[in-house]
Amino acid sequence: AVSRALMCIITSFGIIYLTKYWGQYGLFVVMVPLLIICMFGLNHFQKLEKETG
Repeated sequence: AVSRALMCIITSFGIIYLTKYWGQYGLFVVMVPLLIICMFGLNHFQKLEKETG
């Protein structure tokens, strides 16, 4: 739980600086890796669902 709290704080303050210097493209630095990770997770669970029938 402590690691999640720290990551939340780091990400929230990091987004402020990213958007300050790079504008909307700073959000892409955070959002694109999250999107990729979510897609891998979704594909993994869809594969598991197909295997079980």
